[in-house]
Amino acid sequence: MDAAFPVWPRVNSQTAALVRAFDWSRTSLGPIASWPQSLRTTVEIVLGSPVAMVLMCGRDHVMIYNDAYSLIAGKRHPQALGGTVPSIWPEIWESWNRRIIEAGFRGETLTYTDQQLLLMRNGAPEEVWFDLYYAPTRDEAGVVSAILCTVVETTAKVLALQRQQQNEQQLKRLNEELRAQREAIEAANRKLEAETDFLRDMFQHSPSFIAVLRGPDHVFELLNEPYQRLIGDREVLGKPIREVMPEVAEQGFVDLLDRVYRTGEPFVGTHVSVLLRRRDDEELREHILDFVYQPIRAKDGAVIAIFVEGTDATDRASAEERLRIAQKAGGIGAFEWFPDTGEVVISDEFRRIWNLPADSEVSADTLVSLVLPDDRKRTGPALLENTPNPLDYTEYRIRDPQTGEIRWLARRGEVIQDNDRLPQRYVGVCFDITARKSIEEELRVLNDTLEHRVATEVAERSAAEEALRQAQKMEAVGQLTGGIAHDFNNLLQGIVGSLDLVQTYITRGRLVEADRFVGSAMTSANRAAALTHRLLAFARRQPLDPKPVHANQLIASMEDLLRRSLGVSIDIELVLAGGLWMTRCDTNQLENAILNLAINARDAMPQGGKLTIETCNAHLDNAYAARQREVTPGQYVCICVTDTGDGMTPEVITRAFDPFFTTKPVGQGTGLGLSMIYGFARQSEGYAKIYSEVGKGTTVKLYLPRFHGNDEDHSIGLEAEHSPVHNAGETILLVEDERVVRALVAEVLQELGYSVLEAADGPTAVKLLDSERRIDLLVTDIGLPGLNGRQVADTARKLRPELKVLFMTGYAENAAVSSGFLEPGMQMITKPFPMKTLSSRVGDLIGKPRGGPAKPTR
Repeated sequence: MDAAFPVWPRVNSQTAALVRAFDWSRTSLGPIASWPQSLRTTVEIVLGSPVAMVLMCGRDHVMIYNDAYSLIAGKRHPQALGGTVPSIWPEIWESWNRRIIEAGFRGETLTYTDQQLLLMRNGAPEEVWFDLYYAPTRDEAGVVSAILCTVVETTAKVLALQRQQQNEQQLKRLNEELRAQREAIEAANRKLEAETDFLRDMFQHSPSFIAVLRGPDHVFELLNEPYQRLIGDREVLGKPIREVMPEVAEQGFVDLLDRVYRTGEPFVGTHVSVLLRRRDDEELREHILDFVYQPIRAKDGAVIAIFVEGTDATDRASAEERLRIAQKAGGIGAFEWFPDTGEVVISDEFRRIWNLPADSEVSADTLVSLVLPDDRKRTGPALLENTPNPLDYTEYRIRDPQTGEIRWLARRGEVIQDNDRLPQRYVGVCFDITARKSIEEELRVLNDTLEHRVATEVAERSAAEEALRQAQKMEAVGQLTGGIAHDFNNLLQGIVGSLDLVQTYITRGRLVEADRFVGSAMTSANRAAALTHRLLAFARRQPLDPKPVHANQLIASMEDLLRRSLGVSIDIELVLAGGLWMTRCDTNQLENAILNLAINARDAMPQGGKLTIETCNAHLDNAYAARQREVTPGQYVCICVTDTGDGMTPEVITRAFDPFFTTKPVGQGTGLGLSMIYGFARQSEGYAKIYSEVGKGTTVKLYLPRFHGNDEDHSIGLEAEHSPVHNAGETILLVEDERVVRALVAEVLQELGYSVLEAADGPTAVKLLDSERRIDLLVTDIGLPGLNGRQVADTARKLRPELKVLFMTGYAENAAVSSGFLEPGMQMITKPFPMKTLSSRVGDLIGKPRGGPAKPTR
């Protein structure tokens, strides 16, 4: 550095420091010490200016600039310092700088405002705008030695102006679209370009609510008075919708705005439910809105805002809903008919009344085709040319398009003529009058036959009621027929077989052994007598004869009868409470009530199920009696009969105790069963209640008043079973649940020389069949509880494929079994049977025993 210039340039800036440090000898300007004073002065002016300036020196245009210009140079700073204009800004040399510099060296001064240039100052093409001022600088000789350029970047201002212009253009375009939708403001919209003030006035007074949401945050930029009324007193301008209307964000509408902004696809909502509040402290209110979200795009196509426009259809939707409900409640179908085209617009209730398929097209021809031919002359199209109003009130018959059913409809309508330019249309209603027509016909028939019916009903009423009551009892007896027949045949088998053996033993002089079977015969005879007594008690006519009753013992004594009556597909469980109180009622009627409830439960479980009979002590207090008017507070014995069947609907429960009410098919019930049970409970000063749910079964509770007299012993003894096992000769597995019959048959088979294995039920038999023991013949009763005889035989054939089977049955109807029941190697014998028949059947199946000669059975 020359001593005359110890510090130069005399400017304290980053760029000045770079100028001082730069090796200018490598440029056409030479070292700083050789610069003329004019250049030094100009450089110090540039470096000290707060405005961006660049000095382009010499014929190769070496660049010297200040800090403000370094920002404009972007990433080309600091390399641009000391560089030449063509090398630093090659992208605009030919299109811009060459012409400007040449003019400057000719002494011209140039000015440009908002000049657009495409620069690569940050490594990528960038569209920028500048205000540019070019002036030549001269040396001491007055010759132009450099061009001074003052630069003011106006890019932000230009872009803002462009966005404003784009917004105005977009708003103008949107309002032009609105013009087509709204005839009332069509003339005003044609003046949007020239009359901005008028446009804003129309914007504010539009019947629709309108808003413009700017940017990705959806900031309120514009909104009109209807929009402000919709959202209440909230200040929203300049604020994001998510901030000022959080309830809208919670309902997903901001997400919808995001989607429109992101995709540029508009959204149209029709009858959309929106919850809004007019003030922050107000409850949410539902509005039904029709609206559109229309994206607003910038010049480059990017979405910059969303135009929101719509109408509040809450009142209209409410009116339409009330009308729809009223039409449905009144069974009224509405329609519009356009005779010129044949088009018919119908309501949902109209479609339901005519039973038209959903979404099917409907025309006048379609409807007329469903009217019966004889009635078509009364339809609208048939009367159109002949009467002023072809839709005057009339009635006609139609054929249901889906079921073929004939129904009566009534129709009434009026002509609507909006103006001369619109086609004539008719508005009307129709309603189903089939029920009314049916009642009218029934009344006509009733009037015609009234005298005859009165005479007949008066004469037969008393007899019919008595016959129905007795029929209910006999219905229960009929339900028991199969089970009772099985029990009787088992008992008869015990009697006949025992006596047969007694006769045999007496003939052979074996009197001691004969005595044992005399006892068996007496046991079976006594049980048969008891069963007969019970059957007669169910069927007889008698007044109530209340006596002290121990319900547990009575129910336990009915267990065998119930199991036989309900069949093996019904599992019966008795849950009898200890310490149960006595009650006082008619024993036979209580048995009849329990039996009827069990039979009803069986009918409700056609595929099988579980029946539970439970007893307990119950106290019905004053609160319960207040809810059930027929109940007297006090202590009761409660008998609960519960099934796992189909259950009842609430409607059926309310009528279940009504006389003659039944849900069974015609001929399968009188409808008196539950009503007689309820009557028995009330006559016994008790109460009955049904608890049921469809698909979850039914519980009927009988409440009988507690008896405070002396307790009596009604206990029933249980007999122990013993199954002797013998092993000699051919071995027969005998399966029979009736102990006496099992012992009798086993004795006969042993007398014949066979070895006998005994089982009282199916599972025990299966265990023996699955063992290593020899078994030559399976003799089994069919009606076993649980695993029945046929299932035992099927299991036996799987375990021992060649095993012979002899079935025993006490059901008379099983004497003629269905085709395919008996397979090869199977026979059947019906109880009661003589021992000779048993011996013959066994011999046919497996031959005489090899363990010893066959012995006669008599």
